[in-house]
Amino acid sequence: IDPFVMSFYHTLSQIPGIAIAIYLIDKIGRRSLVAIGCAIMSATLCLLSRIAHNNSAERTTSETMLILAFANLNTIGLCLGWLGLDCLCVESFPTKIRSTGSSVCK
Repeated sequence: IDPFVMSFYHTLSQIPGIAIAIYLIDKIGRRSLVAIGCAIMSATLCLLSRIAHNNSAERTTSETMLILAFANLNTIGLCLGWLGLDCLCVESFPTKIRSTGSSVCK
């Protein structure tokens, strides 16, 4: 499979990751979202390391698709973790400090 096509699908998987994060952020909370995102990333990276451990030059199409699927799942976990962390970091400061920091940065 062409690396550019794989990169396209990998980048395209951010859209459902962001949509899932938007849906879940108020339902389960920011900290839980960060924990779930980190767990998804850890699990998929462990599975990817097991699959990619056999460093053969000739991969079958099913192995390549499995690697792409786990990489996409890792990207979804990355979106969940980082978007939850962004909201958690921003909302930990009082409103007056947030508005001052926002106006200074703009």
